Amino acid sequence: MMQFTDAIGASSTSATRNHVCAFCQTAFDSRERVCPVCDAEIVFRGDR
Repeated sequence: MMQFTDAIGASSTSATRNHVCAFCQTAFDSRERVCPVCDAEIVFRGDR
């Protein structure tokens, strides 16, 4: 059985959480929650 961490990759467990903006394709640290280029906000499922 595949572990969840295997499916998403080892980089997700590192201190830096890289995210690519769905709108402008800019890579940034997901802990910021707002894209530094286009100001799009990361919304996690369940957050309101």
